[in-house]
Amino acid sequence: MSRENDDKSLGSHGTNIKWSDIDKVKFFGIGTGLYTAITITLHPINVIKTRQQVLTDSFQNIITNGNAVTSSSSSSSLANIVRHVSKLYRGVGIILILAIPARGVYIGTLENSREFIRNFLSDSFKNENGTKSKTPLLVSISGGIAGGVASMAAQTLAVPMDIISQKQMVMNEKLYAESGSAINVISNAVKNEGWRGLYRGFGLSLFTSLPVGSLWWGTYSGAQHYLMNNMSTIHGIGHTNEASSHHEHRFRSIVVQGTVHIISGLSA
Repeated sequence: MSRENDDKSLGSHGTNIKWSDIDKVKFFGIGTGLYTAITITLHPINVIKTRQQVLTDSFQNIITNGNAVTSSSSSSSLANIVRHVSKLYRGVGIILILAIPARGVYIGTLENSREFIRNFLSDSFKNENGTKSKTPLLVSISGGIAGGVASMAAQTLAVPMDIISQKQMVMNEKLYAESGSAINVISNAVKNEGWRGLYRGFGLSLFTSLPVGSLWWGTYSGAQHYLMNNMSTIHGIGHTNEASSHHEHRFRSIVVQGTVHIISGLSA
């Protein structure tokens, strides 16, 4: 069996798209735009949550000079938030600056390592007839290992990003005005604690993100491989009409993607 035919192991349309086949400019361009929009939309909630977790005052002190607010009516809170909306975006700059490269590191590491590990395992565990084995188990293992490696690589940028942005979020007005820029926060952290100050909690971050990444991508890869190989028997193939076959393929892909995302989410 040729390498080209072997790579098309997930269906008659060759749905096992390799990382090398993807248009990186479009992939990262669209992904970056969507991520930026979501981050800007949800960042105020993250600021309020972080201040509630760290500070003893109510979340309303984000819109004051650091003093507790006596009025707690919803109309008063809403008016203050509207007038001081910029304060709800503290830390968003460093998040956008570092999270986008972190996402690129994550996806690039994931796809390249997954393809490498899958090929290595396929070569190592060949079938009786000498062809490469691509069982769901091997695909799951390669996806799980790659997911863990990708999570670990991305944390090298994600942890400093979280520390810097969270320091900015919880500063009072006076301190933020004096030294609230990302450069000042980084400088103070390095001056006081060395570069380790930007990696506080790195071990715990790995402890939580690595298993989740491994479980998610291991389940996702194996389930996708299994379903794509077996959906043809459920739906049936052998269409002589190319358009009909194409529509069926797209329908299978949508069903499979939706199913594996649910399964992966439940497992992780």
